[in-house]
Amino acid sequence: MALVHRKIIKPTLLKQRLQRETKGKRSECTSYHAWGLLFLSMSAVIAIAAWFIPSARNAQFSLGGGLEHLNNSEFHIVSTELAQGFTLVSYLKKLGGEHDHNEDPGKIALGTHRMQVSFNNLLCNDPKFSIRLVGTSLVHVHLIENPDSRTWSGEFTLPVAGSYTINSQWYGCEVSTIGAAKQQVATTQSYEAVGSTLESSKPLSNSIFPTAYWQAPPGNLTAAASLSEYLWVDPARDERTILTTSDSSVVKESVATKENGFYQFHQHSNYELLCFIGNQTMAEIRREFLELIPKIGREQRPFKFRMYNMAGDFQRPDKYWDLEDKKRLGKCKHMLINLEELETNLSQQEYQDQLTTFVGHLLKVMDDDTFPIRLLTWMQSPGKATACHHPFQPRTTDHPCNDALRRLFDPENPAFPPRVKLLDNTDITLPLFDEGAVTQSIANVALRLFAIAGQQVAEWRDSRQSGHVDGLHKNCPGKSCVIEPNIE
Repeated sequence: MALVHRKIIKPTLLKQRLQRETKGKRSECTSYHAWGLLFLSMSAVIAIAAWFIPSARNAQFSLGGGLEHLNNSEFHIVSTELAQGFTLVSYLKKLGGEHDHNEDPGKIALGTHRMQVSFNNLLCNDPKFSIRLVGTSLVHVHLIENPDSRTWSGEFTLPVAGSYTINSQWYGCEVSTIGAAKQQVATTQSYEAVGSTLESSKPLSNSIFPTAYWQAPPGNLTAAASLSEYLWVDPARDERTILTTSDSSVVKESVATKENGFYQFHQHSNYELLCFIGNQTMAEIRREFLELIPKIGREQRPFKFRMYNMAGDFQRPDKYWDLEDKKRLGKCKHMLINLEELETNLSQQEYQDQLTTFVGHLLKVMDDDTFPIRLLTWMQSPGKATACHHPFQPRTTDHPCNDALRRLFDPENPAFPPRVKLLDNTDITLPLFDEGAVTQSIANVALRLFAIAGQQVAEWRDSRQSGHVDGLHKNCPGKSCVIEPNIE
């Protein structure tokens, strides 16, 4: 914060000035005013001096954002200046139970901790930063901007005991300078998380995946030598079946549950096409998906999983397609959409509006309530985001386009019918926001698509629906069987 240096008036000069200004008023009244102004001046001196004393400066930090009730009896409260005008306050939960007597600030408990970031630079209107913990596991710190405040606050969970270091990435303040701004990396002291490893929680009601996290490679559980060596694992599963592609490795059990595996992916018919719609990022996801097919569903052939290269323009997405491409799009029974490489730098409102219109067109192309459309969250590092600029809703440390996506799926005011769904992969992508580790995220997202596709086939079969050479069979076999001809 820039300090405002006020000119301090000496008491004798102050009294003389007051005598001149009052011009004959009662002397005791002049004295009261003089001493009152002197008191205010001395208060300003004390306040300014306090900013030059580190302990006083930290003590005056405004908590705000719902963290004001936290105290040092339950948390180690650590204030760190990560960059000029960029201050991080960590509320790290102390050890509980038998460890209550332990006040070692380097030891913290497993479970939920909190953080708050403040920006004292009044010219920083659009801060770009990411914070995570690096060590035995990778943990993203999700922060939300507090209303009417220059602070962001949130919480994170440490899933497994081990060593951790807080790692922050600072990219700059304005959208126009993101590409040119020099990235600053800051780390704080290391901490040791103590306690029993948290068990994998049951999947959320809207998720078919187990709770997993990025773990350092076996034999190096303190910290991985490289972020690309971390594996996405389910801590509740002892099995670790490693599936490899040309660029990455994934753990089968991080997606395939004991109860359901990949559902009925093996029953995917030749007439139930799964279509990948997007450009560069989606093409990479599909490439990893195809490489995993021989390791998961050997009876499936690649032509069932088509790629539609879309222009980075929601208003003319098919400008690179020929007539045959446009006809084939109508054969899709299940669409996956990821469009990150936009040709126009859209604001958050423009992105939301144009995406809504685009999905509306796809609903007409695939006009059947049993055919789903899934929108995948962005995989680009939030700190490098230029799309979805000028956000009109509360900002977070997630990509601003993902914030816009979630708004479209607000349960109280959804923008789409139920068959349009959001596939949120930010639990995988956000901890790996480094450019060099993106392939790890892509491979794990591709693995998830096997379960997504398999579950959809299971839903179709449960409702007695299947695709055949003569058409789409509904309620078959049975007296109410209907066969809808395939699109030629």
